[in-house]
Amino acid sequence: MNSGKFRILAVVIVTVLMVSIFALPIASADEVQAPGGSSEDTMGGTSSGASVSAEYEGYLASIAQYGYAKKDIVIDPLAYKQADGCEYESADGTSSVLSEQIFEVLTDTVTRKKESMNCLVWRDNTTFQQQGSLTYEVVVPEDGIYQIAFTYLPLKKTGGTADESDDKNSTNAIELGLKIDGKTLYSGLDALSLPRMFVNNGSTYENPVGTIRVDTIGNELTPEQVEYGEFVTKYAVDPVGVVADPYKVLLTAGTHLITVDSVYEPFALASITLKAPTDVISYEEYTAANSGVADYSGDVIEFEGEDAWIKSTNSLVSKSDNGSANVTPNSPVKSILNYIGNTNWQVPGDTLTWKIEVPADGLYTLGVNYKQSYIIDGFTYRSLSIDGE
Repeated sequence: MNSGKFRILAVVIVTVLMVSIFALPIASADEVQAPGGSSEDTMGGTSSGASVSAEYEGYLASIAQYGYAKKDIVIDPLAYKQADGCEYESADGTSSVLSEQIFEVLTDTVTRKKESMNCLVWRDNTTFQQQGSLTYEVVVPEDGIYQIAFTYLPLKKTGGTADESDDKNSTNAIELGLKIDGKTLYSGLDALSLPRMFVNNGSTYENPVGTIRVDTIGNELTPEQVEYGEFVTKYAVDPVGVVADPYKVLLTAGTHLITVDSVYEPFALASITLKAPTDVISYEEYTAANSGVADYSGDVIEFEGEDAWIKSTNSLVSKSDNGSANVTPNSPVKSILNYIGNTNWQVPGDTLTWKIEVPADGLYTLGVNYKQSYIIDGFTYRSLSIDGE
């Protein structure tokens, strides 16, 4: 931890209404009461729902004797060995959906560090459709299990022309297919989804909330959503959310061919990374590793749920509930934006990210003011990461 440094919190999904989140001073043991029931496997590791994906479970069982890879392998997207089906006929003759362009790529969300990189651009054709596939040759040093991450920037549809006046905005996610040595190892790898990310209109790093619209009598209106406009890194995951963790693939020592198919939506690609997986440590291991860190003892820090910064869909917008005094801010006569979520936050994988600032190093507890009244006698689940971990 670093004093006064910003933290990035990402919360991933199912139906809940998020009012506010609290960073609290550490309480003594007799001030904290643990909830009833077991919490095992609810926030980390493979989701219990993964058992319904028999094909993927079978694949994991078939590679269970192998260990995790030890080092990442970064693939330059411009260094493809073969391109197939990437050309189309246009008014200018034969054209290609592929090109390259230098972008300023965001490499650290917290520090906002950027690096100038020559990236692959995979645009649409004259009918605004994606086409083609690229094959990469990868040398793997030793047997190991990897996860796959893409650093990408969603682009507008161009219709295969350089005239920007007819470019089309989109809210749809990018869709890709992935083959290893010419084979789709299991269902899901042929329908990978990389979301477009959205923020409130006027949002900046310094002012994540952006511009809040107000009508003539003082009612706050749902903010307009615009694309985030920065490169982001996302893992290859189950497109329907049955499997909670990023997909895993086995690569044995030697040379492999990895093929990427462009299925839907144009994008720029800065890198493809074969990631060495890491297991999430237990809470006991975490506290032991931080045993020398003092408990935070200052005032409660509260940040509002409706102030979420980056969202994985443009439907995740802040809303107003004036039916309860237990939300902040509130008004009995005007619509005041005071929560985010509800039934528009129920698609597995949908993500909300907040930027917060903590005043001092220390161990904090976390509390949430929320409402869940949509699933009767059931549960909803969220996973939490801090600064991407």
